[in-house]
Amino acid sequence: MKGFGIIADDLTGAMDTGVQFSKIGLRTILHIDPASVDDARVVVLDTESREDPPKVAYEKVRDAARRLKGRVIYKKIDSTLRGNIGYELDAVMDELGLKNALIAPAFPANGRTTFEGQQLVDGLPLRESNFSKDPLCPTTDHIPTLLEDQSVHSVGHIALGIVDQGAGALMEEVERREEELLVIDALNEVHLLSIARVAAYLGASCLTCGSAGLAQALPLGFGFEHQKGLSPSHPRAGPVLVVAGSRHQATVRQIERAVTHLGAALIEIDPRRIEATTEQALAEANKSLSDGKDVIVSTAFGAYLPEQSQAIAIGLGNLAADIAKRGSLSGLVLTGGSIAFSTCRALGVATIELQEEVAPGIPAGVVLKGEREGIRIVTKAGGFGEDDASLKAIKYLRGGDG
Repeated sequence: MKGFGIIADDLTGAMDTGVQFSKIGLRTILHIDPASVDDARVVVLDTESREDPPKVAYEKVRDAARRLKGRVIYKKIDSTLRGNIGYELDAVMDELGLKNALIAPAFPANGRTTFEGQQLVDGLPLRESNFSKDPLCPTTDHIPTLLEDQSVHSVGHIALGIVDQGAGALMEEVERREEELLVIDALNEVHLLSIARVAAYLGASCLTCGSAGLAQALPLGFGFEHQKGLSPSHPRAGPVLVVAGSRHQATVRQIERAVTHLGAALIEIDPRRIEATTEQALAEANKSLSDGKDVIVSTAFGAYLPEQSQAIAIGLGNLAADIAKRGSLSGLVLTGGSIAFSTCRALGVATIELQEEVAPGIPAGVVLKGEREGIRIVTKAGGFGEDDASLKAIKYLRGGDG
């Protein structure tokens, strides 16, 4: 086996999944351009396909799978089921000739669990959680139903009672079942480890699919022990730039905590007037950075314009890149997958070496190729993290212990 290959549909997902391998010492390289693949032990490709039409997403993911042939593939999906999950599973299975897939999107450390095939967030059905307000939230939180709507493969479900019995019982059930896509219940890390051990037994003959939760269990499931890896890069002198486009209440609380406890300068951007206010925002940011203050640039407090989400992400990413190019920063904190991707694209970032986690689901890495080579980046999905997540990320990049 060449190693592991991870296919993710957005940048924050690519980061928080890949870091599960790097933090035990496996060299893990994230490629923002999926056309580029190296020989690292773990290669992560971001197809940036979550918001694409199904046919476009299918082709992007099939191409990524083609580039990763020879590796054990992990298909990363969103723990709140956004995106083209079924279509992208089909793409990998079609390209690699796989007949079966194990699907477990639970991420207990961030409150995502699966019970009776239904995805829960902090114990609530996904459709009853705050994520139901997201325009990308699926119309159902019952995973087998969602997959039946999107995939050409037959779908089954393995209940918690089987998973509770351990990897041996789960393996027997998997071998007994005739369905091609098997959704597996999981409430905790022990359940995910059992699934990971079954995945290791099946190897490259079966596609494993889940969020960063199952990814965290995979190295142990495959028998990898913690290895001495590359030491995290040393912090640069200077303040931190935080870019937050997510309107999720978790992100809003995190921004407010960082402003209150660290005195970070908050620059609120009107999402309807990003280009018109760029020069003023640049001047404010540069002044605060030159004074040694951390800066938070955010549209989270502005008007809600879901139909303009991509344009807002690009505008905010361009603004963040302009600030980063002019200032002396110790690092970037990028919240929201579209924002993270747009900022990295504007900075010409091609590859990121993943290193460690600031907190569960909040990874850090260093830019290997790009205009700001060597700068450290922390990414966070909009709905992830406790109220002090941004504060911890800023302190981490400044060299503190978070």
